Order: sequence, then structure tokens, then C-alpha cells
Amino acid sequence: MNQDHPFIPQFIGITRRYIGALSSMLQHTGLDRYYYPLLLVHYNDGIISQQQLANALYKDKVTTARIIDYLTEAEYIYRQQNPTDKREQLLFTTPKAQLLIPEILKAFNQLNLIALKSVSDNDRTVFLSVLAQLEKNFNEVPANEFQVLFTRKDESTPL
Repeated sequence: MNQDHPFIPQFIGITRRYIGALSSMLQHTGLDRYYYPLLLVHYNDGIISQQQLANALYKDKVTTARIIDYLTEAEYIYRQQNPTDKREQLLFTTPKAQLLIPEILKAFNQLNLIALKSVSDNDRTVFLSVLAQLEKNFNEVPANEFQVLFTRKDESTPL
């Protein structure tokens, strides 16, 4: 790839297809978006705050609040005031979410296998290392905050 060629078309295309396939695979669950935020809450059940989730997702507080509101209304997570810091709310998964987590993980694993099906173990290791380095490099570059929204062709709801 020519260094003068922007990477963004490939990143957008892969992300769009990945999210679309994930949404399709999990369509029967009733949850139509925010699978990864739900996993983050699950992995950090009762110890992650709204701000920590925002940081982990690289999202602003308002967008994160909307994600949490959606998952709360769907009865997948709930908030509880932090007993040691009354200004903070901790996030917890519900039993309904805990039943769904294995399916979400299975879908992510299947997609990862599809994405890397003809990639050697060595190339996978290099690929993951390069992704980590790209993220590190971009963390050092000042950037304006913005949000990329993907919507279904038949809906205006962001995924």
C-alpha cells in the first residue's frame, strides 16, 4: 500500500461489515446494538463507572449516557451509586444480560475467525501488534472529538 493512500476506506469498510454481520448474527436476541459496551460492563461488573466506560469506548459523557440509558431500558444493565463516591454511578449487568453474554462472545469469536481465516498464526500476531502500535501512535496525536454512526439501510437508528 502506498503511504500516500489513506487507510480510512479500509478501516471504515471493515468496521461497517463487522458491525453489520454482528448485528445480523445477534438479531434474534432483541438487542440490536451496543454489544461491546455490554461486554465491557459485564467484564467489569460493579467496578466500572459511567466515566470509565466512556473512556474505554472513546466516547463523550453524553453519548455514553445514551448507551447506558438504552441498555438500562432494555433491562441489560443497571446503575447503582458508588458507596465510596456519591458522585459516581457503578454499572452492573442484569441476569437477562448474563444469559446473553455467551451468545455475544460466540458471535464476536465467529467473526474474528471469519476475518482471519486465511491469515497465518504469525501474520495474526504481527497484525495485532501493528493494530496496537497504530492505536498507540494515534493516542499521541491531538484530535478533535467526533463520532461515526453506522445505521441500518432500513432504519435511522445508529448501531
